[in-house]
Formats: sequence, structure tokens, C-alpha cells
Amino acid sequence: MNRRSANIMSALPLALPRPRPVKVASADDWFFALDQRRIGAGSAAWVAQVFGVHRENGELWVQLAPLDRPASAIVLHVSPATHLDDVLEALERRQPASEGKPEVIDLVSRPPAGPPQS
Repeated sequence: MNRRSANIMSALPLALPRPRPVKVASADDWFFALDQRRIGAGSAAWVAQVFGVHRENGELWVQLAPLDRPASAIVLHVSPATHLDDVLEALERRQPASEGKPEVIDLVSRPPAGPPQS
């Protein structure tokens, strides 16, 4: 590395700023953001296949599964406030479920329930 390269390299920040979270609003946006997307890295990586996106009371339910294990269904519950990065992180953290009952990942922030009724 020559002297000029060393000066340029020392002027670069040590960590790049994190990009702003991406908001995905419509059913079509969620479909295109997740369908055929690689989730995770290395041997744990998988490709998502979206089967449907349904709207109910302003919230969305996204049905998907790993492309190579379509019976291992996942249902995401998202709202207009949910960011794509949050969904991707939740999908990466999940433990592979057995085939059968769909795994539900609820990413909708709900206000705390009121005091119990007596």
C-alpha cells in the first residue's frame, strides 16, 4: 500500500452507518420483498416462497415457507409500521419447525391490555 492509499484508508470510518429501515406497506410490496429471497447465511440459509398475503383490519398476514420444505409453513403478522429488516431478522432467528402446524411470527406491536375485569 502506498502512502496515498494509506491516507485514504485512514480517513474512512471504521463502521458504516446502518441503512435506514425499509418500510413495506402493501400486500404486493410484502410479496415482492420476500418471495424468492435468501434468508440467513451459510448452511442455515434458505429461500422463501410466498404463498399469499392477506389484509385484515389494516394488518397483513404473509404465508410463506422454505422453497425446499413447503410443508414447513410460516405465517408472519405485520402492520404498516413493521420494517422489512425486522421481518428478515425474525426469519433468520427462527428455529426450523417440523412440518404440520404453521409457525406464527407476530411482529405487530399491540398496546398493553388494560387491567383485568373483576
